[in-house]
Amino acid sequence: MIELQTVAQSSIFAELNGRILAEKNAQKILPIFGLSRLILVYETLSAIRLKKILPSTPIIVSKELSYFSKKDQSAQIHFRIGEIFTIKQAIEMLLIISEKSAAYLLIEKIFGSLDNWKIETARFLKQAKIEGVIYDPVGFENAGQENLLSARSVLKIINKLVNDFPKILTTIQRKRFIFQSDQQAQFYKNPNFQQQRDDLQISAFVSEKNKQTSSFISIFKIKDKLYLSELLAVNNTFFNREETADTLINNLFLEVEKQLWQE
Repeated sequence: MIELQTVAQSSIFAELNGRILAEKNAQKILPIFGLSRLILVYETLSAIRLKKILPSTPIIVSKELSYFSKKDQSAQIHFRIGEIFTIKQAIEMLLIISEKSAAYLLIEKIFGSLDNWKIETARFLKQAKIEGVIYDPVGFENAGQENLLSARSVLKIINKLVNDFPKILTTIQRKRFIFQSDQQAQFYKNPNFQQQRDDLQISAFVSEKNKQTSSFISIFKIKDKLYLSELLAVNNTFFNREETADTLINNLFLEVEKQLWQE
């Protein structure tokens, strides 16, 4: 197996549902902040599959979550008290524009409370044999508690998402998103939309940025097979120079390219 030389603290390049081709500190537990939203999306889609809710089930914005959406500096949508939209729209907001309020609205609707969600999520991680702890759906710290997963754990989560709900790749890769509730309509571009990187077809791209580090997850299609690359906890000082996320991802691919094309 190739040992990656990337500047990311942890990294992995693997076949989805297959071999790990290259890695660096892939079992190291690291803060993953808002990548935890992928777990909430899986739980929500599972609830739909079990007919506990429907994609069309309405969500009504409470006073507390309306206030949260207005004080959250990263929010792109400011919800109004009593505003109504659907579970499907909340999933799209969470996946496409990483809208934090959508996560708490889903938790309130499906689990009743954040504490209930934490209990169910801990059970999910244990049953799936995924090492790590999750305290918040969008990565907020609470009393020093952080979301912690390894690159291998993230790989397991994405494998489950893509296997059980393959249409999720189409949602993540949508170029634009139109949010329409009973009180407002807004148009948004997908900040992570990418179709091609060099000669690679991009099936999905997810990024997570915070004050100190950034993480990037890409799913490529090569010879009709899906591959996953993860770059976790890249120090943001790296981007103070001319390097970009694309540079990192391209360099990661170059490290394993010869092995891929020989298969």
